[in-house]
Amino acid sequence: MTRDEARAWMERWKIVNEFTDAERRALTPEERFEHLVTLFESADLFEWPDTTDEDQRIGEIWMRLRKAG
Repeated sequence: MTRDEARAWMERWKIVNEFTDAERRALTPEERFEHLVTLFESADLFEWPDTTDEDQRIGEIWMRLRKAG
C-alpha cells in the first residue's frame, strides 16, 4: 500500500466514522436503552476465558481495597 492509498483509505474511514457518529447522536434515549439491553442479553452468547490465578489475586486485592475505602 502506498502512502497515497493509505491516506485515501483513512479518509474513507473518517467519513464512515462521522456517519456512524451522527447516527448514534440521533438515537432517542429509548433506542439507546434498547441497544444496551440487547448488549446485556447477548453476553451469554460469548465464551469468557477461565480466570487465572493472577485474575483471582487481583480480584482479592480489589475486594480488600473496597472494604478499606
